[in-house]
Amino acid sequence: MAGEFFWGQRMIDQATSRHRWEIPGSDDDRGAPGPASAPLFGIDAQSLLAIALRWKGSIAAIGLLMAIATYIVLSQVAPTFTAKTQVMLGTGAAPVINIPNVVPEANPTVAYAESAVIVMQSTDVLRAVVQELDLDRREEFNPALGTPSVLGRLSDLLRTSLRAIVPGRNGATGADVAIPGERDPLSGTIRGLRKAVSVRVLGESQVIEVKAQSRSPRLAAAIADTVAQKYIDRQLETKYLAGDQATDWLEGRADELRDVLRASERRVADFRKTQISDGQEMAAELAPQLAELTDALTRLTAEHSELLARRDEVSQLFAAGNFAALARLLEIPTITALHEQVSDVDARIVQGQLEFGEHASVRRLRQTREQVEQRLKAEVEGVLSGLEVRIGILDRRRFDLDGRLQLARAELADRERVELQLLDLEREAQASREVYNTFLLRLKETRERSQFQSADARIISAAEVPVFPSAPQKGKLSVIFAIGGSALALFGLAVFADNRPRVGDPRQVAQRTGIGSVRQIPYLRGAGTPIGLLEYISTAPESKGAEAIRRLRLSVASKDPRQVNIIMVTSADHSEGKTALSLSLAEIFAREGFNTALVNADPSNGDLAELLKSRDAESIGFDIVDCLDHERPPFDIEDSPDDGLTALLGTLKRRKVIIIDTPPALRSADVIDIGMLANHTIVACAWNQTPNETLEQCIAVLRQAGVDIEAIAINKVPQGRMQDADLRSRPIVPPRVSPPRALPPPQPAA
Repeated sequence: MAGEFFWGQRMIDQATSRHRWEIPGSDDDRGAPGPASAPLFGIDAQSLLAIALRWKGSIAAIGLLMAIATYIVLSQVAPTFTAKTQVMLGTGAAPVINIPNVVPEANPTVAYAESAVIVMQSTDVLRAVVQELDLDRREEFNPALGTPSVLGRLSDLLRTSLRAIVPGRNGATGADVAIPGERDPLSGTIRGLRKAVSVRVLGESQVIEVKAQSRSPRLAAAIADTVAQKYIDRQLETKYLAGDQATDWLEGRADELRDVLRASERRVADFRKTQISDGQEMAAELAPQLAELTDALTRLTAEHSELLARRDEVSQLFAAGNFAALARLLEIPTITALHEQVSDVDARIVQGQLEFGEHASVRRLRQTREQVEQRLKAEVEGVLSGLEVRIGILDRRRFDLDGRLQLARAELADRERVELQLLDLEREAQASREVYNTFLLRLKETRERSQFQSADARIISAAEVPVFPSAPQKGKLSVIFAIGGSALALFGLAVFADNRPRVGDPRQVAQRTGIGSVRQIPYLRGAGTPIGLLEYISTAPESKGAEAIRRLRLSVASKDPRQVNIIMVTSADHSEGKTALSLSLAEIFAREGFNTALVNADPSNGDLAELLKSRDAESIGFDIVDCLDHERPPFDIEDSPDDGLTALLGTLKRRKVIIIDTPPALRSADVIDIGMLANHTIVACAWNQTPNETLEQCIAVLRQAGVDIEAIAINKVPQGRMQDADLRSRPIVPPRVSPPRALPPPQPAA
């Protein structure tokens, strides 16, 4: 047996000499390497599915164990309770008086809500919660009260080492150096509380949810409510503090503005006093005088212009001798009368000349006319002289008024400049007064409003004391760990187990091995052992399993009724359903009237030995012969002189069907000896369990020894994957399998 094991082990090493992660290509090029972009570890989703189906029992068992272990561990963990408090932002109360806040009301936005979340998780708020609820006295939040862990001890050791090594300031020793974080005695409790408190904004609303976890349900509710309340208190404190600071600043500023206002008003009063003491008139008083002078000058100028025009017109008419026009223009009775006398004398002269010609009376009339004309000219010249006098008088008056007007304008300009200075002083004083009044009003408003501050948030839903713990969620975590354990087991199997391509499609098996008849045996629930399968076929001869065995029998049974059918059933390795197939095949032959014997030639087969020892062996329709008690195999080519072996051979020769359950072909050299005597050979393999390479190597070994293989039986096939391949009527392309190494000669049994 040692030789058999050594020879079989060498064949297995030869069959598995290829890279275990190599994925063969198509059926026509199985030896070609896989694609350049092969998946991780050479395993794709289809390979993982095949691995999962193959190891489904182990994976399920590992997942179940993980779930049970997780549930047991979590049962020992102290439960944690979670309480929730909801805070609404932007809900400040309406002011009692219509005065704006020092701190303006916040506009609720997404950024404002996120800022509120940060403030609720700040150290100041959490510190107030710790002090309010005395959380530093609870071991749950204060790690200093509990037993230090290994990591904590290492941290303390490192801190002590730093104190001893790092020099302090001003020559201080390392022991006097304060490590960051040690000055605050509540820092550890605050860190523990921060881990137990979570704050978030609910969707796109202005509602903030505060969650608190604790081993005590009442404490969890108290922490959630206190965090929300301390946030609101912080808002009010901020507003009160801002109001006090604003009041102090406004008071100081109002005092400064009051002094500035007093100084401005004092300058205005002093300026007015100076002006009154000088006795100067105001610009408003000088303006009417300037207007009167301007009007008088305007009138004189107009009158002067009119006299000049009258004088020029009279001079021109006088020079032209147009006394008629002068009389109408001047409208002076004397001139008018003299002009009428001149006209009358002219008429009499003309009349006398017409009547008397040059007569003495006519000459006297001409002398009279000359006298009257002289008088008329004298009168006109008197008028012209009067006009000249009046023009001169108006010129002097105009000059006088113009001088007075210039003096008035200069004085008015001076007064306006002075009044502008006064106006600037008054304007400055008025501005100081308005600023002072504004600050004084704001100071009064701030003092009053600081007494009526309201928060920008309020608690809309206080935390309720939880009844059921939120953690640990034993059911969910057990399921998660079960799935994780199964996934980890699948990954481990994919990485470390033998995951070469397995036997599956019978047509592919036929093409790869060149065997024309490939039959599938379905997996039958409740018949997991060879004896169980035999009982199932015996009680249900019309089942699918029995029908599959019957089709396999037709593939290997000889058509000559006189010929003895010696059928060898072997496999490439153990646990491939070889013994169950032998029992089922013997049962089918026996039921169809064949005198059948089943020979157990597999030393490792305990199922047949157990069946021989049981009471059910007598009710079986075929004989079971165990030849493993003899010193040499019963089918050795050489004759055996042993009487017991001769009697055994005599017994078998009376059978029409002899089914031999042999050891795996790659583990025993006796298979070749038995195969040389058998006229039919069936190679059994397991669906999704036997590697294709191992099956091909087994068939190559048997063919190299001259054993004719009749059929391949694929065992344990799911009902939905059944499809037999019978290609005996088609040309079979010989598979391109490398010839096996030279086999050692069969070793005799020890």
